[in-house]
Amino acid sequence: MSLLGTKAGDAYLLGQATGVTTDSHWVVHLSTNARTPNYDDTPSNWTECTDSDYAAVNLLLSAASITPADPFSYIQWAPVDFTFATTVTITGYWISNPSNTVVIAAEEISPVWSYGSAGGPGVLTPTIGLQ
Repeated sequence: MSLLGTKAGDAYLLGQATGVTTDSHWVVHLSTNARTPNYDDTPSNWTECTDSDYAAVNLLLSAASITPADPFSYIQWAPVDFTFATTVTITGYWISNPSNTVVIAAEEISPVWSYGSAGGPGVLTPTIGLQ
């Protein structure tokens, strides 16, 4: 599966591009509910991991690299490591605005990440492609 942008995410990206919104970072969240991303997704469609060692990660826009390419241009961050204190199954992730009111893009992880107690790291390289 590939990362899917959302309708609200598309509008948010246009706001960032035009200066209407001026956030300096976005946030990557890990999900524990089995969900296929949808163009109409909101944060309430996703169940965030609640493991005590888990924390959503800020993605500084100034730390991203942008690669123009054909047919997709990409914005990408360095790999992010996640560790877990308990048994956990991670089924997907979403990238949101700082207040987690807009899903910019989301992806189902296949195969899922399944960790026993004190598992990890799960390594994710956040990437958004635009066509």
